[in-house]
Amino acid sequence: RTPLHLVLILMILCSLSARTTTAQTLEALESFMQAAVDDDVVVGCAAMVTRDGRTIFMQAFGDLDLEASRSMRTNEIVQIYSMTKAIASAAAMVMAEEGRLRLDDPVSMYIPEFANVKVADWPEDVARVPANMRLVPARRPITIRDLILHTSGLGYTFSVEPGLQPAYSSPWEKATDLETAIRGVAMIPLAHQPGTRFNYGINTDVLGRVIEVAAGMPFEEVLQTRIFDPLNMTDTSFARPPMDRYMPIVKRNPENGELEETAQSLDRYERPANPALALGGQGLHSTLNDYTRFCRMILEGGELDGKRVLSERTVEFMGRDHLGPGIESIGNRFGMGFGLQDPVETSKGPRGGDRLVWGGAASTFFFIDPAQDLTAVFFTQQFPFNGKLGEQFHQAVLESVAVEFPLVSNN
Repeated sequence: RTPLHLVLILMILCSLSARTTTAQTLEALESFMQAAVDDDVVVGCAAMVTRDGRTIFMQAFGDLDLEASRSMRTNEIVQIYSMTKAIASAAAMVMAEEGRLRLDDPVSMYIPEFANVKVADWPEDVARVPANMRLVPARRPITIRDLILHTSGLGYTFSVEPGLQPAYSSPWEKATDLETAIRGVAMIPLAHQPGTRFNYGINTDVLGRVIEVAAGMPFEEVLQTRIFDPLNMTDTSFARPPMDRYMPIVKRNPENGELEETAQSLDRYERPANPALALGGQGLHSTLNDYTRFCRMILEGGELDGKRVLSERTVEFMGRDHLGPGIESIGNRFGMGFGLQDPVETSKGPRGGDRLVWGGAASTFFFIDPAQDLTAVFFTQQFPFNGKLGEQFHQAVLESVAVEFPLVSNN
């Protein structure tokens, strides 16, 4: 029989060992985040990194808001905007596995108004303004696959011709429900013929309506029952978060260069999209822990903590590049709801090849790196979208992991 004091010593040693493996010092990541605060790039930021199923980094830096009312915390609820798209795309794949839809179904099977979509066209050598625009029929129907891959022809104001920007500036301004909102989208001219080009746009918002028609229940209920409940994502929803956990969005004043609060703050809440709409392309709020659980589910082949959301085969399919040679993609690689990125150069060689990535309009970012069994999520709340900040986050995480875990093979 083992003496009691030896049992206690073993328990202490095991505890210390567990802390060592779950609380690594990711120096490059810490330095990047602290510098972002010190250099007034962000007011506050937080990040969470997991490796081999363990949390190896979860820290917050800076303040919650410009008034420095309190320090930033790792459990803040933020608007994740386009990081909603990965979740909505996963929900579509759940519907496909349940036999409720097929990826090559025409969208018009679920939303009849999409049966007669038109494509914007301009004669050669004329100004591409609304007065010169002509509408031509779509050569083929928009499919659900097109919506997930952003190849439908739908865009955003920043991704379409200037002559189309007024039509995309407020596509559901007066809509009070998702059905009405997306029915109106069907009236907007497409920027290009379906299936010919990757063009980032409001595709996933339309996908949300397809999902709720296919499921026979509200889109938000599909997300709750098929994704949030199984993954224990208790703080992710379309609802406005409680004030004591909400991080205001800031922007830089173009005149004096100083950060200031935006109209998206809760005390004067004026989101571009109607807050009553469950928009699959931009509507969710979430936390670091919740979104990390979603990322880990994808990383672990569709299952987390014994709860299966997707089959391993489906997750593998989602992680492939689906922009074939017949699609104009301008160097983009895109899977079923995720971008795919090339490796970055670290002090230990290239790391992070083919990781699944995306970000949100308020400068939030995530990536999933299957080769290194790694997930990473970064939160702040700042307009406009800061792509450089995202690149630096990826670099800092991958550099930190390369140094901390030198035996990880290059890819």
